[in-house]
Amino acid sequence: MMRKFLKAVCLLLSAVICLGMFTSCGKGKNIVAIYDGGNKFVYRSDVEDIINYYVTAYSREGMSTSEKNAIRANAVDAFVQYLLIEEDLKEDGFEIDKKTLNERYKIEKANIEEKFDGGYKAWRKFYNVSRSFLKEEVRRTLLNEKCYEDIKSGITITDEVLKEYMNDHALDYFNPSGYHFTMVFREVKNISDENECAAAKAEAQEYIRKIHAGEMTLDQVKTELLGKYTREDGYLNIVVFDDFIAGQSMPKLDTKEQLDDMLKKYDEDYKDRDSKAAPSSKEYERYLEYVGKCTEIETYYALQHLEVNQIYENAIFGFNGYGILVLDSVEKESSFDSFEDVKAELEERYIKDKTETSFNDYVNELYTESSVMNVYKVVPVK
Repeated sequence: MMRKFLKAVCLLLSAVICLGMFTSCGKGKNIVAIYDGGNKFVYRSDVEDIINYYVTAYSREGMSTSEKNAIRANAVDAFVQYLLIEEDLKEDGFEIDKKTLNERYKIEKANIEEKFDGGYKAWRKFYNVSRSFLKEEVRRTLLNEKCYEDIKSGITITDEVLKEYMNDHALDYFNPSGYHFTMVFREVKNISDENECAAAKAEAQEYIRKIHAGEMTLDQVKTELLGKYTREDGYLNIVVFDDFIAGQSMPKLDTKEQLDDMLKKYDEDYKDRDSKAAPSSKEYERYLEYVGKCTEIETYYALQHLEVNQIYENAIFGFNGYGILVLDSVEKESSFDSFEDVKAELEERYIKDKTETSFNDYVNELYTESSVMNVYKVVPVK
């Protein structure tokens, strides 16, 4: 016990020394992590690219220094994680094939060139990364795939295992009575921006027209929206929402006039709202409540007037933008999916969950054995 305690103290002292080196050495010599019991070091120059990538990808406006440090810490963790994995796999006789690495790199670079606005050079500039970063990301991907492949090969699946898994996730296979629907959103960044909302509404309405005319399917719309409004451009890139509403919880809306009356009532009830007010203000809070009420009542109306698999004629305004609504089913009684009906899905989910859990356990074991110390987790670094 005393030996472990002294080792922990030594590692902590090493990390503090590293911090001193971090703040006093030249940029290329800064130490950001130690591993292998303090015998190996990771320098700032090693992780410059991955830190820049993580900060660009995961930062948001108004983030505190501590929040950004947490992102940097995650980047360093990811870098060290794959160093450890590569070393461990080498001990078992596995090394990444250079030809495979180069081929995958070319494919990824071509994808970026095609899909990122401005191509590969613009992508590198956006994330502030060097030419070598993408190939290193591909290397990490190949290491990850090898680990997952090895883990999956050792997973045994039986009906008993899957039934137990289904019982543990019973709510995922429960079908409550009511209206089940999907909403596909043309996302907006700011629901208070009238011009942005007007453009989004027009585009969503055009998609509805194309679906009704047989020119597109909802799945095609979904794919197109995900490709057009990306995280790189500041969108959440989450466009699909599946939900259900119990029939007895909805007010009965037989006519469009009844819907219009409810919308007029909300307009009057929330006349103190202000979409342009500060987000922390009462007026803006009332605006959000108003939007929520309007979204809810129009959704109720749509569900009561649609046939199964039918698309509602109007784009519905909500917190994410303008939604295209389809009625998936109407369940008169609550029920559970039968095992045979969802067996293939259960197997896929079980393998995915088991693989991810085993991979995380494997990485945590490597970390513990190697006594990793991440400077960003010891003392905040600006």
